[in-house]
Amino acid sequence: MKYKIQEKSQCRWCEGITKQGIGPIKRPNWNRWQCCNCGAIGYNDLPSEEELNELYLNAWVENDTSDRFATGSTDLGISRSLLKSVQFNHDGRCLDYGGGTGQLASVLVEFGCVDVYVFEPYGNNPGLSISWVKDLRVLDGEKFDWIFMTEVIEHITDPVAELAKVYNLLSDHGALVITTPNSLGWRARIERFRWRESQNPTHINLFSEVALKKCLSEAGFSNIKRCYQPVQYKASGLKRFLLSITQVLGVDGGLRIIAKR
Repeated sequence: MKYKIQEKSQCRWCEGITKQGIGPIKRPNWNRWQCCNCGAIGYNDLPSEEELNELYLNAWVENDTSDRFATGSTDLGISRSLLKSVQFNHDGRCLDYGGGTGQLASVLVEFGCVDVYVFEPYGNNPGLSISWVKDLRVLDGEKFDWIFMTEVIEHITDPVAELAKVYNLLSDHGALVITTPNSLGWRARIERFRWRESQNPTHINLFSEVALKKCLSEAGFSNIKRCYQPVQYKASGLKRFLLSITQVLGVDGGLRIIAKR
């Protein structure tokens, strides 16, 4: 399935009218659009594979901390809270798609999962006793009961095609858990193209709930629900309480979606 290039005035996901905006500070010529209907954000022209590889290699290899935006920020505490919020059952096989530095994978093991795979094309196994693969084709024919894509889908140039691959890896009764920035969160609504997530040049597609559900449907998923159970991020006191409230109301900065076949 090929990525459908939208007209510059048309949303990729709902075909609504879009407004044009600025690109990220690090790539100012990568101009963005935002849908006036569903709120999704994308690029007018997709970056090339070479351009994206350069960004990722810098993020993983260089010591410049300003480029660390591409290596993920889901730490052990967030991973534990996420698994509890989606009512994770440790029975069955697990795949961490885009495993980053292995934080979620280590928590899956901690929670009792004994059959854990990680697909991560850039990072290396930090020493976990799990199956770590750099080429998704290695997993052809495998089936998983839980697949996690935490802060990954926004980085993919053709998310429908990639989700179709994930669909084929999911067991009949399995669940795909996706976390990704929410383009209709309260901060995104205020800051628009200057929103932190929009300023990350590796964020190719920034989804609203409507847009992500459309993307998943196109990939073959039919049972798609949003999870409103709060995840505990790095916050305390009143800030932690307010963050939980925004998650319950669905206006926080992140989407948590559970999809099944």
